[in-house]
Amino acid sequence: MRRPGLCAGASALALALVFPAGAQDVPALPGGATTTTTAAAGAQGNGAPPQAAIPGTMPPALPAMSPGARLAARAARALGMSSRWRSRSCGTAMGADGVLEVQHGACEPVLVCSPFRWCVVALEPGEGPTDLPDIGDPRWQYQLRWAVEGMRRVMHIRFRPTDAGLDSNFVLNTNQRSITLRLQSTQRSYMPFLKLGNPNFVARQQWARAAALESVAGVRAGGGAACDGMPTVPPSAYAIDAPRRSRPWAPVQVYGVTTANGARTCIEFPADIGSVDFPTLVVRDAGGVHQLVTSRLIGRRMEVDALVNSMELVTGVGRSQVSVSIARKEYR
Repeated sequence: MRRPGLCAGASALALALVFPAGAQDVPALPGGATTTTTAAAGAQGNGAPPQAAIPGTMPPALPAMSPGARLAARAARALGMSSRWRSRSCGTAMGADGVLEVQHGACEPVLVCSPFRWCVVALEPGEGPTDLPDIGDPRWQYQLRWAVEGMRRVMHIRFRPTDAGLDSNFVLNTNQRSITLRLQSTQRSYMPFLKLGNPNFVARQQWARAAALESVAGVRAGGGAACDGMPTVPPSAYAIDAPRRSRPWAPVQVYGVTTANGARTCIEFPADIGSVDFPTLVVRDAGGVHQLVTSRLIGRRMEVDALVNSMELVTGVGRSQVSVSIARKEYR
């Protein structure tokens, strides 16, 4: 008859030979005792250092920047004033065509875009950059495009972010002002069209119109240039055929006036024509033969010493030549 203790000891020895220490836990022995042997315990028994435990959470993120310096009292007051200006309302108004107009100078305008949409910012007519713009984050893409409103060029700046959650700014110096614009990006929301209105530009336009009316009143009283007089042939009597390439300098209207020294034809060019070279005037009679007439430039108007029914304004030579045809409608 076998003893239970010897049988149990022999079974434990057999299990230890089949499943060596460190491979897995040994089953419980009879009598309630348990023996657990792990790889770490085997390593410690061999004199190796214990393995580090694997953490259950990610370590805290390292700061990308150094901590900010403490501001002096006057610097803190100035920063507070600037922050209040940036957060003020800009007097924003929505037009019927979907253009969101913001008054420049009232606050810092904010443009919100998404990575898969272009946002457009429009400046005032005739306004253009004087140097390269500065953008705070290179992950913002921007392009310059020119549009035409009436007979005047308008600069459009198109923005698109490459990621959501961006917050930066854009600075541009123009021939009328310095512009700072805050740029923010979201995943889907965006503002399609934003116009940066300039109150000074509107005031100058109003003063220019008032000066023009006063000039006409002075002519009626007996003085001024011939083209300042009341038109006897209205602008609606002339048809202007201007190709796309001529729009920066093409005339805005043509009319005829009568003076004590005879009739005159007046050709008026855009107010923002700037330093663009004035075109050459070519006058033709009913048979298409060139005529020689005297003309002069007074301000932005060309005064022709005759009442012309068919004429042409030409700039450039060869393939770069651009021409604008002008004719009285009843003589076409």
